[in-house]
Amino acid sequence: MFPPEVLKTVAIYRLPSSGNKVYPATPSFTVTAAFLPLDRKNHALEGGVYNDPHELYLDPTANIEVTDKVVINTVDYYVKHKFSATFGGLPHIRVTISKDA
Repeated sequence: MFPPEVLKTVAIYRLPSSGNKVYPATPSFTVTAAFLPLDRKNHALEGGVYNDPHELYLDPTANIEVTDKVVINTVDYYVKHKFSATFGGLPHIRVTISKDA
């Protein structure tokens, strides 16, 4: 669905549900996702102030949540918004990410 040059390996880090609220040292899991810059229209529609905003398109079965930390090419991003499109001919999950926690 996406050209190979936008597909990236994404390491996803999930905060523990209890105890010390620190991201783990190793990723909770790793997925392949399309990594694209967030366009101005979508940025305006979502609101918020994002630092280096991008979006990821993932398989609809991917386990990703708002507040997860994602690492792409050694750069840390944080999930700000999640939209699940589990309908239609191309089901997917779209998340907006930013360098700000």
